[in-house]
Order: sequence, then C-alpha cells, then structure tokens
Amino acid sequence: MTDDAVSHVTVDWPVGPYYTTWVSAEGVAAWVRYKVRSAEWYVETLEAVSERVPVLDRYVGVEMALDGALAALCGAFDAALGGLIQAAESGHGLTPSPAYRYSWKLCRGLLDQSRAAGERIGALIDAIDAAHAGHVDSQPTGWLAILQRLRNTAVHNNTLARHHQVSIGGSNPGSNCDLIVPGVDGGLSPVPYLRGACRRVGQLCEDMISAGDLLTPSITLGGAKEERDRHSRAAVDEASASESAFVITEANKTP
Repeated sequence: MTDDAVSHVTVDWPVGPYYTTWVSAEGVAAWVRYKVRSAEWYVETLEAVSERVPVLDRYVGVEMALDGALAALCGAFDAALGGLIQAAESGHGLTPSPAYRYSWKLCRGLLDQSRAAGERIGALIDAIDAAHAGHVDSQPTGWLAILQRLRNTAVHNNTLARHHQVSIGGSNPGSNCDLIVPGVDGGLSPVPYLRGACRRVGQLCEDMISAGDLLTPSITLGGAKEERDRHSRAAVDEASASESAFVITEANKTP
C-alpha cells in the first residue's frame, strides 16, 4: 500500500440512541461509560483497519483510530475524577471547585479526608496512586500515566513512535509495526494493548463511581449495577488470562 493509495473500511457509525440509553446510566456515570464504550468502538475500528493494511503504520485511518481511543480512554478517567471531586466536596459541605482546577492531587486530598467512609476509599487511593505513578516524570511507570503520556504525545507533538521489526524466513516471515510505549523494551501491538486499556480504565472508573456514591449516598452519580457487573466480569476475565499484552512485566521493562 503506497502513500497515494486510496483505501477504506466500512464501519457502522452510530446515530442513536441517546448516550444515556446506550450505557444504561444517568449523570456522571453515563458520560464516563459513554467514553469507555466509544474507546472500545475505536479499537474495534482499528482492528478492522489492521485487516486491510500490512502493518499499523502511519496511515490516516490508523491515526484516527489511535487518537480516538486514547482521547476517549483518558477522557473517561478525567470525567470520573470530576464526578468523584464533586461527590467528595458535596459530602464535606465544601464550595465546589471550578473544573479547571480538577486534578488527582485535589481529588486525593479530598479522599484522604474521607477515609472514614470505608476501606474502599483507601483502596481506591492506592489503586490510582499506582496507576498514576510517574505522571510528571520523564518516564512514567503507572499504567494510567503511560496511557496519558501517549495521549499527550499525540496531542502536543506528533504521531506516536513506532517499533518496526522485519522477520525474514522462518515459520512466521513478515513485518510488524508496534507502538513504542514508555518503559517497554521494543513495542506493543496496538489492538491488544488498547483492548487491555479499555478493560482497565473501565474497571477503575467503575470503582470511582462507586466511591462517589459512597461519599454522597443521597446524591448518586448515576451508576447502574448491571454496568458495574459488566466491567467486573471483564476484569476477572483479564486477570484469569494466561497473558495480557497490556501488562508491563519485569521481563519487558527497559532498564
């Protein structure tokens, strides 16, 4: 496939229903889940594109799908973070912070004051701290911080760096074009990496929605048990898999 070649895949671009109906939720939870579901759609589209091109190089359709998936996934966490801040401030009777001040640092401080609400609050703080580790460092280490760095690179700089590998002869000749991911030696295949990211972001956001409901029991964030169960089942499926392309193991970390 050459640079001037014209090719396309046919995808079903949704029109309806309302996004709240699509995800069976209202309020903050609906917007968070809409973003996760849209990220899943972009990953499915990327997979369809991968069947038409030899490698997932810098083709227009590949870049569109990568941009869409990364933006939606990071946006889902940001939306859940905003809902959690609103819930914590409401629970403490505080004046709401303007949205431009939202950050994990602000949210963490509020949650620290809310640990008495239950052990789940402390567990959530630990989970986000681990996922967000190194987000201001040159080399992020937490899985969420890495995802955000990829999103920011695509937003502020240029197309994401690729790792090209060509195999000649043997049982599996050919070439591949993986994403260069911070902390990973070589690269990761985009489709399985982003599928794993969808599962992880979805589960973390569901935990954040549940925590928000715990902090303000009289004001629900709009979550529905069925959708929480869906993400819980996905997390169990991921944990039970023999391999996960998303998990950065000690074996493939760069020194």
